[in-house]
Amino acid sequence: MKQLFLTVFILGLAAACSTSVVEDKPIAKSPATKSSPSLPAVTLDTPRPIDAAKISLADAKKAYDDNEAIFVDVRGADAFLNEHVRGAINITIGDIDLQRSKLPPDKKIIVYCSCGAEHSSLAWVAHAKQKGIVNAYALLGGTQAWVDAGFPTEKK
Repeated sequence: MKQLFLTVFILGLAAACSTSVVEDKPIAKSPATKSSPSLPAVTLDTPRPIDAAKISLADAKKAYDDNEAIFVDVRGADAFLNEHVRGAINITIGDIDLQRSKLPPDKKIIVYCSCGAEHSSLAWVAHAKQKGIVNAYALLGGTQAWVDAGFPTEKK
């Protein structure tokens, strides 16, 4: 039961964080269903409920430049197509098992989302760790930090 609740909670965070935060106001919640509990709104001030490995923007850029990492965009396909880290692949939390072969065990897996508080990235990293993927790190600041720094991206 605890595992089921954790999975529902992680998936709820991923869904809540897939939209943007405007002026630090709560992100719109997904409609609650009868089978899942109602989740609180997530804002940039919301404490991170998941403790997972993180990587700074500077360390991520160094790994990118040194070809020591693969970047994984955990957002939906539309957001990924709109703009993503150059060379990144798109793997949502629900597709980790299906796409696992794309994740090299000898490189850092740097995961990012659009949520500046890294909620979806942290959930992805925690879920990946449960699957035995231990070389994954959530990018601090997410997509926006990478873009704001002027680092390489690809756009639609």
